[in-house]
Amino acid sequence: MVDSMNTQFITVGDTRLSILPIKDRAIVYQDQFVRGVKVPRFRTSTRETSLSVIAIELAGKADKPTEVIEDFLYISDAVTAANSELLAENKISHIVNISPCINFFGPSRIPYRISQKYPDWKPKYLRLYVSDDPKGKIEKFFESSNSFIHEANQESGRVLIHCWAGVSRSATLVLAYLLKQGLTYLDAYNYLKEKRPIIEPNPGFFFQLNNYEMELLKAQGIPINGTIGTKRKYNEYEVSINADDNDDNSRIKRRKLKKV
Repeated sequence: MVDSMNTQFITVGDTRLSILPIKDRAIVYQDQFVRGVKVPRFRTSTRETSLSVIAIELAGKADKPTEVIEDFLYISDAVTAANSELLAENKISHIVNISPCINFFGPSRIPYRISQKYPDWKPKYLRLYVSDDPKGKIEKFFESSNSFIHEANQESGRVLIHCWAGVSRSATLVLAYLLKQGLTYLDAYNYLKEKRPIIEPNPGFFFQLNNYEMELLKAQGIPINGTIGTKRKYNEYEVSINADDNDDNSRIKRRKLKKV
């Protein structure tokens, strides 16, 4: 883990970075930028550009995007989203970017080699941004993100949702989509957690997802009786979900998700 290597003394370009997992390496870079450490070959002060450069520099060793719904919905960090080969290879046609980075592959940014190898690959972007903070208002993007995903489905496309680390913001948008498809929060969270174990929306995003679920249930005329046994202390940023496995109303029923 990063902590065991005392990353406080690891600098950009340090050979020890090569033994770190990509996600930890990205955390080291991000932490150094926040602390004001200079990134090589970077001479602008904007956070968006600096983190974009970091993601691009790491893209060569990126992991594949996590498949959430077969041949349709994917989630990743910014490093994976900066790897044009991986995206084109996986036929990603629509990208929801809720990271602090630029849209890596807009019309004028597709590498020549990729444009020759995949001439039809011209991904569409939906650019959103909110800080990964419990007070961040991510719920205002739920409908626009869901509409964009629906558009991709109508066009038989494939969607990638990415933030910086692929843990909180992107996971929240994926969960919002799953809620829109009729899953409960518990069902959606456990399904996504199984696909990508590192996901963990921050407490504020959880609170907003819960509100969104309630809104969807009300819109369908479904009575809300609170039987799933949730406890929330939002002001203290403590969240626990204690579903009773013996209660049919709260049992998580797993099922294969399909495009609709």
